[in-house]
Amino acid sequence: GEGGFTLIKGPPGTGKTTTLCALLNALHIRQMNQYFGEVKKLAESYDAVVGKRASLSLSGAARKRPRILVCAPSNAAVD
Repeated sequence: GEGGFTLIKGPPGTGKTTTLCALLNALHIRQMNQYFGEVKKLAESYDAVVGKRASLSLSGAARKRPRILVCAPSNAAVD
């Protein structure tokens, strides 16, 4: 987005971790769908004449696969 952050807070047992997991899952699915859409377009445009160029494009796309980094003050929190 445009930056900024959202704070999820509340007493124990109110679903903060569940909410965060669902949010991260939805974000990851959205990014992966966009990524696979782009890869599919590259794969469909594959032609024997430009095979090497398309192959290089596909390998470049593989390096741009979306990733999400989660940080927390303890290993148990990240798990």
